[in-house]
Order: sequence, then structure tokens, then C-alpha cells
Amino acid sequence: MKWRNKGHEFDNIGEILKKIDNIYIYGAGKYGEQLGRLFQGVGASYTYIDRNQKKAWNGKAPIQPTEINLKKILDENAIIILALGVNNSGTVLKELELQGFSRKENIYFYAEWISYYIYIYAAYKLDKIILPQCGAMAVYNCTLRCKNCMGAFPYFREKKNVPWEIVKRDIDACFFKIDYVENWGIGCGECFLYENLNDYIIYCMDNYRTHFGRLVLDTNGTVIPKGDVLETIRRYGCYLSISNYSTIPGWQKRVEELERKLKEYEIPYLFVNYDYWIDMGWREKKIHDKALTYEKFNACSVPCRIVQNGHLNYCIHAMTANQALFHEDVEEDTLDLMRCDKRHLLEFNLGFNENGALKTCAHCNGFGNINSKKISVAEQL
Repeated sequence: MKWRNKGHEFDNIGEILKKIDNIYIYGAGKYGEQLGRLFQGVGASYTYIDRNQKKAWNGKAPIQPTEINLKKILDENAIIILALGVNNSGTVLKELELQGFSRKENIYFYAEWISYYIYIYAAYKLDKIILPQCGAMAVYNCTLRCKNCMGAFPYFREKKNVPWEIVKRDIDACFFKIDYVENWGIGCGECFLYENLNDYIIYCMDNYRTHFGRLVLDTNGTVIPKGDVLETIRRYGCYLSISNYSTIPGWQKRVEELERKLKEYEIPYLFVNYDYWIDMGWREKKIHDKALTYEKFNACSVPCRIVQNGHLNYCIHAMTANQALFHEDVEEDTLDLMRCDKRHLLEFNLGFNENGALKTCAHCNGFGNINSKKISVAEQL
């Protein structure tokens, strides 16, 4: 979306959300925990509602559904967010509406808040900025040469990792303006190829631990980290995600070595399995017309923000693909974190920018559900 009223795009909904004084999360399970973590991250008040009194997150015990009534909600200027599965949400919504509650007045669904309203509420009510995912760009090297790499890393003519002092400045720039990131990571090809990974983890955890939900390290499973890195990951409780690339010859043997090391250091991890990849279309070097480019950008909503040289980039895949293949001047597609207003950050995160789309979107098939071009996983060049 192209900015029409920069800094004021969400004023109408923001003024409505500013009036909320208390939030009830109906359901203290997985969805409720995610919402609770975000609200706590920006210092918002909330209370769980759940029949199961044993459910609690971070010491916040739930209240019973019978303790909630319409008068209480209206008196408190409160809302209820249904953090439940599809079937249970419908059942509870029916119960509440029969009591006089109203959708969009005092009842909302989890999906509306986790993907949209929570960002506006945090900005207008609390003057806080939340991002779903972010990190500082650090690593251009990778052990694999995936033909359809989302970040186009195999197509760089020259790959050098970013010096630590520059990365550290980008971390500081990020948290100078951004108050909370749900999943904080590191911009990378393969994270374990970063010679300063230890410094990265320690610096983030020691200086900004309250500014993110968890520090996530994504690896392709082919690199065995050194002992000091493993010890740091264990000590700080980083979240380790291993992409399952078992279609690559020799990968299984290598990842088994990694698993032995992780178990030796008592580091929990999980595998991310793929039935297929999507083809971003970088190798086609096509150019969409403006109408299709805008349509794809508005439907895409990729969550992967990244900071480089003090600027926030909306999409790490677009940034690195442009650096590797297209070499366009895209500074206008970014935000200078040291100069921008917080409301500009809110709007940028929710899809507003100077031109209505990123320049690199003209070359892209899109991210997630809007891209139906399925391809084999991790095919090598």
C-alpha cells in the first residue's frame, strides 16, 4: 500500500483501540500463550479466561468464564479475545453473544489480533512498536547451493560476512526504535558460518533480552558449531531450528553428527520438515507490471523483517535477492531507524511504503499462500 497520510494511516482504528483499558484472553493454551507473551513484552495488562485452572503462563492464573459478564466488561472498557480453535471459538462466541456481547465492540478473534490489531494497539495505546520477526543481517555464506534459495545466496558473485562492529550497530539501531520482536534471529545464509555468532548471541541476550520473545537460530544442519558456541546457546536457552534437507546426499550423516553434539550439550532443537518449496522466481528475471506487483505485495504480508546499515527492510528475501541479482537502488523501500517516526514504523510493518510495493516485488512470485509454484526441496546447483 502506498502512503497517503503518512503517520496517520491507522488513526481511526487507533483511537478506538486506545480506549481499551483491560484485555481478557479467552483460552490459556498455545494461542493464548502467544498473545500473552506479546502483551507482556510491551507491558500491557491482560487476564486469562479458562475453565482449566491449571493452565497458566508466566504465573498468570486464569479466571473462570462464569466470572465474566457484560456489565464487568463495559465498566472496565475491556475486550475479550477468543484464543481458541475454530470449533471452540464458534461455541464461545455464541455463548457470549447470547449474553449481549458484540463482535468488534468487545469480542475479537485471536487471528485478528496476532496479525493486525496488536500492532496498532501497542503503538496508539502504549507508544510501543512490535515486529513479528527481525534480526540484523550478518551472514552471506552458506554450505549449500540451493538452486531456488529464497534469499538467492548462491547467486552472489562475492560473499563476505558483515563485520561484527557493523552488525552490533544494527542491533542497537533496531532496538533504539523497536520495543519488542516476537522472534529475534540473525540474517544469514547459514548462521553457524558466522565467526562472531558467539558475540551476537551474548550481546543480544545481555543487552536486549526483555525486547524479544526468543532468539531463534535457523540452520541447515550441515555445520557442527564449536564448543564455545554450543555452550553459549545452552546457557542462554536459544531456540534452535534445523531444516530437514534429507533429499541432499550426505546431509543425513552430517545432521546426525550435529544431533550428537546438541545432545552432549543438552540443547533442545526441532526439525522443520518440508513437503515442497515455493519458487520465488528470482532465476526467471521477469518483471511484473505495476498492477500485478502491487497486487502481489498487498496479498503477501511476508513477516521477515531485517536490519542492515541502520535501515529496516520489509523482506529479507527481497533484500538479498536484489543484492545478488538485480542491483537496484532500493533505499526508498526501507526505513532509516534513527530518523523515522514510530507511527511510520507501525505503518511500514503493516505494509505501507513510499511506492505501494518493493521494487524487488516486480521480480517475485510471492511468499506463502499466494505462491502456488511448488518445487522440490533444496535442489542443488
